[in-house]
Amino acid sequence: DPDAGLLARLCLPVRWNNVTYGYLWLLDGDDHITDAQAAQAMPLTERAALILARQTRDRDDLGFKLADLLSTRPDVQAQATSELAEILKPPFAVAVLRGADRTPLNPWLLPRNVLTTLWEGDHVLVTPPPNASHIVERARQILLERNQPTKAGLYTPCNSLQEIREGWLRARTAARTAPTGQTRTWTSLGALRLLRCADDETLTAAAIPPELEPLLQNPTLTNTARTYLDNAGSIQKTAQSLNIHRQTLYHRLTRVEELTNLTLTNGQDRLTLHLALTLHPHLKN
Repeated sequence: DPDAGLLARLCLPVRWNNVTYGYLWLLDGDDHITDAQAAQAMPLTERAALILARQTRDRDDLGFKLADLLSTRPDVQAQATSELAEILKPPFAVAVLRGADRTPLNPWLLPRNVLTTLWEGDHVLVTPPPNASHIVERARQILLERNQPTKAGLYTPCNSLQEIREGWLRARTAARTAPTGQTRTWTSLGALRLLRCADDETLTAAAIPPELEPLLQNPTLTNTARTYLDNAGSIQKTAQSLNIHRQTLYHRLTRVEELTNLTLTNGQDRLTLHLALTLHPHLKN
């Protein structure tokens, strides 16, 4: 279409064993390429397809090795570490994307220095730290093209292959606490790092006393208490955040103390309540 500035072109499929790995495009605006010359190019596409097929298998194999690094079996981890040591050099960043989609990511849609696998429902990526945030967003876009919104978590750095499993668990914790469509880093979690340290039942028993249950059943008072504690006990900031009068805030805080039998001017009581309100939204009840 000369009017649109588009040249004529010849498209040769790069195909091996009936699998198409790409295309070779030859721009030919003056029709210089004859049928005979095009036929001569076909063996080149076969060679290219063979190379791409081998690279695909190699990347798939590396994905399996990454999964082995995440295994709980020491022998499997050790074997994978030995085989990957000559290929991957630390430091690493580990990212986790969580959503409903359980179809593995296509590694060819990501940079060559990124390994990806699907492990326990997580899309796990291992990448050099400098580009980690960009890689996470690229993987998120791939999943969005499948109409699958995701939460993402990022942990860095892992200074050895042996640290990647722990990096995955920390990135998974960060992803668990992230709003849909956003990425949280391990370093941003604060007290939420406790989610990595114990199962939900243990944390609930340890951090959320039964006497807090009446408060947790009242969303308005729960939000008021959380906002007040997040604002370090500032009445002015809390009232502004909640868009309520200061006297209304004082009344609500008095009700919080009555329901919980805690004193908000006592440091230990405030710590107990703040920790419980911080963890509670992320625990399975």
